[in-house]
Amino acid sequence: MDETFDDVAEAWAKGIKKLSKKYGIPDKEFLLWGVSGSAQYAARLALRQPQFFLAIHVHIPSSFDNPTPEANQVLWCLTTGEKELGYERSLRFFAACRELGYPIIYKAIIGLGHSGHPTAEKLGLDFFEYALSIRDEKQIFKGGMDKNGGLNKSQRKNILPWPASFRHPEFFGDIINQEIFSFKKVDMIPGYFRTALPTKKLAETWNR
Repeated sequence: MDETFDDVAEAWAKGIKKLSKKYGIPDKEFLLWGVSGSAQYAARLALRQPQFFLAIHVHIPSSFDNPTPEANQVLWCLTTGEKELGYERSLRFFAACRELGYPIIYKAIIGLGHSGHPTAEKLGLDFFEYALSIRDEKQIFKGGMDKNGGLNKSQRKNILPWPASFRHPEFFGDIINQEIFSFKKVDMIPGYFRTALPTKKLAETWNR
């Protein structure tokens, strides 16, 4: 699927551009959401066509493609279950995304397998609300990209999440021990276990 999905993503992008031109509908800042199989496809699409998306929430996708540098312009929320088949793969994906400067929130729900969950749903909705609140900041970030929509030289040298609230979040979550700490106590969490929680509302939902 990963090898052939480039063609699918390109066809999707052409279709969106055609619909936008014909009917005058927006062609950017989409909110994308998927569960299970649809989450797998949603993530793969956002990795290949990030210029269309403001934020994506994927729940229990089980399988993951490799993160692309360009997709760090999208806000990401990944939720899964501690007993889900792809749990270990989700941790590897999260770590790889952080290395590329993705603004990403990760939550593995204790005791959950391959199933939906109210906390995941609430976190996704709160995450989209947060994403919509920083659209102006996203436009400033995109203004620093090169003409092909990629990262410019200065951004490549300093790969950090573009939202200020991700670079200096109010709270951090411990993704293994399922605890939250204020930014003043971030050293209580080993670096590998940290997920940024940009706002108090997101932190409270994450901590349910």
